[in-house]
Amino acid sequence: MDIKITDLKKTYQNRTVFENLNLTVKKSEKIAIMGESGCGKTTLLKIISGLEKADGGRIEGLPEKISFVFQEDRLFEKFTALSNAKFAAGKNIGDETAREHLIEVGLTDSTLQTAENLSGGMKRRVSIVRAVLAKAELLLLDEPFKGLDEENRENVSNYILKNTADTTVILVTHDRDEAELLSADIIKWEDLI
Repeated sequence: MDIKITDLKKTYQNRTVFENLNLTVKKSEKIAIMGESGCGKTTLLKIISGLEKADGGRIEGLPEKISFVFQEDRLFEKFTALSNAKFAAGKNIGDETAREHLIEVGLTDSTLQTAENLSGGMKRRVSIVRAVLAKAELLLLDEPFKGLDEENRENVSNYILKNTADTTVILVTHDRDEAELLSADIIKWEDLI
């Protein structure tokens, strides 16, 4: 089912973040919403995910299962990379499958290290694997390649594409290269409002 956002509005303490925001995302489509930092992209993702409420408008067609890669990694610091990766998938994913996914993003020797002992780029990759393993119908990506070098960005984008063929993906970024890595249709923020 397509996701249809109509006349969405959000304000914080009498400051309008956006209003009359309209967007349709087709099922299994990959889009990249591009805009400057602070324009409201993250707020939009939080509303789509249900973490924040809109002050007006409506969203129709949201799937039941939504997965989110936040700008911050939000890992359990005392859990291993493997445990963190499996967390959102519940009992549906075994250790071996999760390990294969972590190896695929270049974490071959780090699967049993605790998150507190991983570098920023390693944590980023664990966060992405966790979101992908959740097998959601909608994947939200908020600046997902932050802190990754060029080689890892390319590797991780290939991993995301390979594992989300039937998944609707909404990426927010200010970097055109990130949108192109995911072969996403680019939508400029100013065209939504």
